[in-house]
Amino acid sequence: MIKRPVTPEQVRQIAEAVEREVGELGVDELASRRSASRCCPRLRALDTVAYVRFASIYRDFGDVEGVRPRAAGASQAGGVGRGA
Repeated sequence: MIKRPVTPEQVRQIAEAVEREVGELGVDELASRRSASRCCPRLRALDTVAYVRFASIYRDFGDVEGVRPRAAGASQAGGVGRGA
């Protein structure tokens, strides 16, 4: 299995940016879907395949047809995994 070309540093940067945003909200709790939705644009810009994989889990798609629109939009947006 070939890993995605995303470094641990890039993942850390996304996590820290989302953590900062959530901290700025000033709330005690945040639904996991809300924090996950903050990760998606960053992950999509970084690697489209990783984005689709992540989105397919947190959005809980029931089948491939549910994933298709996200995958199509991701490939048009660019990122490392474009066309991969």
